[in-house]
Amino acid sequence: MKGQTFVNRLGNWARARGRKLRLRPRDVVLTLLPAILWPILVQSRPLIIDTHCEIRTECPVTELPWIDRWAVPLDSAKADYASFVTQNSSGIAAVVGLVAWNLFFPAAGAARLAAVGVDFVTFVQTIAWNGVATETARLTFQRPRPFVYNHPDRYAMESANYTSFYSGHTSFAAASTMCLLLILAARKASGMVLLFWGVCTALLTFSTGMFRVLAGKHFPTDVLTGAICGILAALAVAHLRRGEKSGG
Repeated sequence: MKGQTFVNRLGNWARARGRKLRLRPRDVVLTLLPAILWPILVQSRPLIIDTHCEIRTECPVTELPWIDRWAVPLDSAKADYASFVTQNSSGIAAVVGLVAWNLFFPAAGAARLAAVGVDFVTFVQTIAWNGVATETARLTFQRPRPFVYNHPDRYAMESANYTSFYSGHTSFAAASTMCLLLILAARKASGMVLLFWGVCTALLTFSTGMFRVLAGKHFPTDVLTGAICGILAALAVAHLRRGEKSGG
């Protein structure tokens, strides 16, 4: 009984945030703008980032929060590979989920085509805006990655190594999987389906963040922030995409 109540509450929570997704004229801007901004921000790293750890004394480990210090010596190639697997799996699973759900969507013709268009535009916008938010944070904070603290003589001169905050892998996993959860809710998926994908969302996001830390690419606070911001990106796009009338 309690389990069923939890599932119902999960369904109601997700539907309240994902319902009424619709295409609007402004979606052209909401899609193209982040698609243009994201690569521009990435390419501007050498112009904006200050490689301030070239002098070792400027980036002592003691400046890190205590929760992050233990991650400095970590350097697992296997964990690095695994983080790409879980990140990519998140995106692939979300796309496959969109396709699979729309194959069973109880509509035909123009209604089905419209639903597919809405869902994929929502997904693309979520990933693109999440990328813009991630890169903006990186250019703002310019936090060195753990291996810079460990080997400043080898890594401190490269601007790309000052993009630790926050984790793009983790935010992508969270944004893509949360996006599908909200889309499923908007398409009136059952509580059990939402619960299953909610668990998958948590597992894929957590494992991606964990592997990024074990690989020595990010600090714990980087991946925690990445997970939160990825979820917020999906919620923000779903909120902007909501229409005044119920859609499919």
